[in-house]
Amino acid sequence: MRKNSWLVVVSVIFILIATSSFALAQDKKMFDGITVTIATLAGGVKGPISGPLYLYRQAWEELTGGKVNIVEIPFAQLPTKIKTDLITGAGKYDVMEPCGTMYGDLIAGNFIIPLDDFYNDKSGKYPAWDINEEGPPLAALYKWGGKLYGVLNDSDSWIVYGRKDAFANPDYQKKFKEKYGYDLTWPPKNTDQYLDYCDFFNGWDWNGDGKDDYGNVMPLRVGAQGVFYFMAWLAPYITMPGPKVDAFHNTSFFNPETMEPAINNPGSVKALEDYVRMFQSAPKGSLGWDLAEGWDNFLKGHAAVCINPGDIGSLAQEAEKSIIKGKLLCAPIPTRMRPTTSCPSSPRERIWNR
Repeated sequence: MRKNSWLVVVSVIFILIATSSFALAQDKKMFDGITVTIATLAGGVKGPISGPLYLYRQAWEELTGGKVNIVEIPFAQLPTKIKTDLITGAGKYDVMEPCGTMYGDLIAGNFIIPLDDFYNDKSGKYPAWDINEEGPPLAALYKWGGKLYGVLNDSDSWIVYGRKDAFANPDYQKKFKEKYGYDLTWPPKNTDQYLDYCDFFNGWDWNGDGKDDYGNVMPLRVGAQGVFYFMAWLAPYITMPGPKVDAFHNTSFFNPETMEPAINNPGSVKALEDYVRMFQSAPKGSLGWDLAEGWDNFLKGHAAVCINPGDIGSLAQEAEKSIIKGKLLCAPIPTRMRPTTSCPSSPRERIWNR
């Protein structure tokens, strides 16, 4: 299972939150007459990243006397706009919410400060929180060089979802076994089985709405967040567990000792080949879709399975967006089976069987 996280440029946002709490205690308008401009991922009033800013803006303004100006930026433009503002010193944005993948640039460029002093301050001046409330991978992500740079914000655990009614249908179970020679069961035991599920449900009206449906959905717009979908799919093919990060364990993209790219090794190539196969059972228009369009397709019942973060679980419960409430299955990203050929010479060529 892969995780990604959104990072708030915490030297500002943490202080804003802290001073809000302090203002409440002191009954003072500490930001009276001040406008704070926040750069965030474009998503609207109910967006997964931008939404909380809109939700709490009025309360923060009433508490502090300040004003909040929210600037929404498309995902592809976030790194460029944020780094340009920081490098040039233009100061267009006071607070920024980039993806955690920008940590290296922000920390190496000395654009954000460590939070250890704030986190360890027990005076009550700053909000109390516990980094251990997050899972170990995310707790590690918030640190760089042994110092704390992130706060609890948005983070994703990527899993697979399926339609309970489709997998429980006796006719579909019979039809599947006749075609593939094994039972239609949940969860998928490996990536090959997941691909069979995508193929099986694609191109016919399995949901009874009178229209042909899809096996799966996968938002793939260039420059958007489709890369995270592939990261989740890639992990079982190439990432091996172990007690530390080294050339072959707990890393997917580079050998951390030599920085040699891992994308050309057999596991990565196979993952991409299978990903192309998976797309054959997805809407062709999804090449231009971002997260919201992909969620909408699945929530409206047009796809049997999908790989997604946790948003699907909560969105499925919203009647105005979803027709699949009570029909949702979920499971960890399936494993990749070991090859049946002779043992490869390189650990990177071995495919981890969880």
